[in-house]
Formats: sequence, structure tokens, C-alpha cells
Amino acid sequence: MDAQPFQSSLHLYQLIINQLQQDGHEGLAKTVSTYLNVPIPPSNPRASLKQLVDVADHVLKKNGFDILQTITESRSMEEEAPIDILPDDLLLDDRAPGLDLDTGSLHRPASIGKYGTRYVAKHKMECVVARFDTMGTYVATGAIDPSIKILDVKKMIECKTTKTEIGDPAKNPVLKTLYGQEGTITDIEFFPHVNKLVSADKNVMRFYDLNGTTKQPKHFHTETSPIRSLAFHPSGSFLLVGTESNMLRLYDYHTMIPYVCSFKNEHHNAAINQARFSNDYRSYGSCSDDGCVRIWDTVTNRCSKYIPNAHRGDPVTSIQFSRNGKYLLTSGIDAKARLWDLRMDKLL
Repeated sequence: MDAQPFQSSLHLYQLIINQLQQDGHEGLAKTVSTYLNVPIPPSNPRASLKQLVDVADHVLKKNGFDILQTITESRSMEEEAPIDILPDDLLLDDRAPGLDLDTGSLHRPASIGKYGTRYVAKHKMECVVARFDTMGTYVATGAIDPSIKILDVKKMIECKTTKTEIGDPAKNPVLKTLYGQEGTITDIEFFPHVNKLVSADKNVMRFYDLNGTTKQPKHFHTETSPIRSLAFHPSGSFLLVGTESNMLRLYDYHTMIPYVCSFKNEHHNAAINQARFSNDYRSYGSCSDDGCVRIWDTVTNRCSKYIPNAHRGDPVTSIQFSRNGKYLLTSGIDAKARLWDLRMDKLL
């Protein structure tokens, strides 16, 4: 089945607006229509939300289920639920559920501290990308030089000088500088839990082994179009690649065979700017110069949901799933960041 842009929610919203019209609340119907960005449907007495609810209530009551009683009990439980404030020592704990706007819990955001420069690592030219490894132990930075620097996070934190050159090699946060690229580094990705790294420049992926003293790539793979985005599956067996082509590729790392969705109408219509896995890795998302965001099923490699004109038609430059997978954060060249509820299919 082809992916549709929020069709189920759109139909529900139109039913709500239609019911408001039938009840004489024209002003409220227009307000809801404007807020949800849903066109006001022609008034249709046969497509009444009240009639649908009455039919459902009649059928469910035969099975001993009372809709009104269930709603009343749920509302009562919500009113009696205490507000839970997390203690300070759990605010940044990995076990915290992350952003959740529909719970009764109130999570205090971490206070904004005073930030100062601890250490500076300079490239010969502009630094354009930086990535942490999965454990937060190392940072890789890529530049226009082109070169890649691998830095030790602990040593950067312990460093008491902002000088780029440190006499004692044991204390120097810069562990290694990698070479072998032929153009600007467009993205970097660490292998999950392995001392390896892949980088992208022009249309080439270069694979580095960080063990040992070698500074050149161990091997490389050439794409058909310039590469913009790299993302590893946590197993390390699959690599998600977004390029200036409109087709997102999921590579089997061991064979370097790419898998592409066979349904042309589910692809983007322009270059892909970024692709990222969700935290449960059951799905991944991509954004494009076509102004669209697409959510893909990891198993079937098909588009399961898409958001057209996510930034009013402007190119979408980056995406990030929330920790619990309920929300998606996007940014675009319209200079705005937007937060989407993936369950309700709406912009928050």
C-alpha cells in the first residue's frame, strides 16, 4: 500500500470539523481548521461523527463495554494522578524516558550552565562535521582540508589549556589524524562498539581501522552520486546512505550490496540531506531538498509515512528522533526547527 500523508488523522479532523458545523459552531470549526491546517469539508449530514460514535457505542454495549463510563473513569484517574518531579540526579540519566508531552510527569530541564572553551583542535581549513562515537568516548571532526581528527573526550575535558599543541603526547587529546580523502568531508560515522570509522567525501565512502598507526583508509566504496549522510544500524551490519540522488540506500556492510525501495512513488523527489535511525531501530527517517520527510520501515525498506512540505516546501536539512521514538525534530532552510508527533501525525 502506498504511504499516505496522515490520511487517517486528516479524515478524523474533517469529521470533527463537520460535526462542529452541524452543531452550529461555524466559528469554532474555522478555528480548528486553521489551527490544524485542514480544509473545511463540505457539510455532509451523512458523514456525522455523532452517528459514527452512536453506532460504535451501540455495538460495544452489546459486548458489555460502555464508552462514556470508560472516558469518565480515565478522566478521573488523570485528575487524581500526582505530578512527579524527577530528582536532580536522574535528570540526565540514560534510563529517563525522554520527551513525552502526553504524560502527567513533569521533567525539569537541565539548567543552562556557563560554558567555556576547554580545548581547541584546529584543521587547516573550515571544520564542517563532528560526531561522537556510540559510547561518547571519542569525537571525530572532518574538514574541507580534507582531513579527519580523532579526539579523546576525557582528555579534552581534563585539558587545562586551549592551545592546539601539547608537548606531552600522553595528554594530547588528538589521538590520530586520518588522510586519504579527495574532497570536503560531508559526513562521519563510527562503527557501533568497534574501533572503526567511515567517512564520506564526494561520492566515496572510506573505511578506517582506528587500531594501530595507519592513517589511510583500509578500503573504500564508490557511490553513483555525491554522499551527504551516513548512519549505521546498531548491529554494524547495515549502513544507511543518503546522496544527491533521490534514492535512499541501505547497504549490507559485509557485502556492500545496496537495498533500495522498489516502489518509485515512495522515493524522495530531490537530493537527500540526512537519514537517521530511530532509537529502537525499527524505523529510520530521511529528509530532502524536496521539502519532504519520510519514515521508513527497517524490515521492509518501504516508506510507511511521509510529511509533505514539512517546512512550507523549503528543503529540510536535518532530522532527529526523540529517545522514545514518539517525536521527530526537523530543521530546514526556513530558519525554523519543528517538532512532530509521529503517533498523532501532527506538528506540535
